[in-house]
Amino acid sequence: MTRKALLTELGPVEIETAEPHTTFIANGIRHPLSVLQRWTAAELAEIGVFDIHEQSAPTDHRVVGRSLEMVENLVVETLELEPIPLAELKAEKLAALRNRRWVAEAGGVTVGGVTVASDEKGQGKIAGAIQLFEKDPTLEAIDWEAQPGAWITINAATAIATGIAVGRHVQACFTQARALNAEIDAAENAEQLASINIEEGWPTTAA
Repeated sequence: MTRKALLTELGPVEIETAEPHTTFIANGIRHPLSVLQRWTAAELAEIGVFDIHEQSAPTDHRVVGRSLEMVENLVVETLELEPIPLAELKAEKLAALRNRRWVAEAGGVTVGGVTVASDEKGQGKIAGAIQLFEKDPTLEAIDWEAQPGAWITINAATAIATGIAVGRHVQACFTQARALNAEIDAAENAEQLASINIEEGWPTTAA
């Protein structure tokens, strides 16, 4: 629901709609908040209620204050802004980069037409399978749950090939993350930082 303001003698005041507020008073009459959605704009205007025309802050600034004023029968919100320090913007982008790397890393790897898990648990399991084949030369094959509910049988060669594919996929994700990390560190201002796209360039799952 669009934020609403009540016009008072002191100017427009935003109507509180969050809990525990259930009513508001206009012209000495208490109204339920439901009228803000049920009544038309003209009906609300008759009791002094108007939509707030919101403003948005640029990504390199934060809001430190808000004010409302009536301008030509419109309630307009004015924002008081302050620039966010470049170091703080970089920290936020680096945190987003780490999360994006993890999403790419855990996306799975397709080996021989079968997609296998590549998250930390999947990496540990394939490493354990390879180690098992190495320690028990008599072992010919094992049952393997490539993905939840997707079962296959693999031999030592397949286990090793899968392990290599997973390892290369993970390394490629770290290589991409390192390159983007360097770009973020090198950004000299907020504009350069904002231009760095952390969503592209990640490895595909095919191997």
